[in-house]
Amino acid sequence: MWNQNQNNQKQENSQEKKVNLDKLKKDIQFSQKKEQENSQEKSERISSLEKKENIYDKILRSVKKQVEEDTSPQEIKKDAEEIADEKSAEDQVKMLVKLAQHRGVVHAVKVAQHMENYYILDRLHDEMSLGERMYQSLEKENLIKE
Repeated sequence: MWNQNQNNQKQENSQEKKVNLDKLKKDIQFSQKKEQENSQEKSERISSLEKKENIYDKILRSVKKQVEEDTSPQEIKKDAEEIADEKSAEDQVKMLVKLAQHRGVVHAVKVAQHMENYYILDRLHDEMSLGERMYQSLEKENLIKE
């Protein structure tokens, strides 16, 4: 009888160990699955950030290129003087818009700033911000890029 009890206790211990081992295996599988999901999420976030960074780099290269191709202070001064010779503010703004279409937005804004006429600068901003034709024209001429 004593052997029987000992055998029963061994079987119970063995079953308990087996149950504990099964729980441990499930826990490990769950942890591995979570780790894999987290790894995949990290990869997706990294990919998304890399795409955003590439877009940002393109924008910066475009602006840098335009600034590098910018004209000298003498050319800015010359253009500002020519535009300032126009009698009306509206004509000056129109000339600045044309200048932006041909020489680039950065150049036109620098010319307007050089003129030291804040009304003209504000009107140029309005024309460039509100004018759909202006935006399309600049985009067509590859002077701005999305």
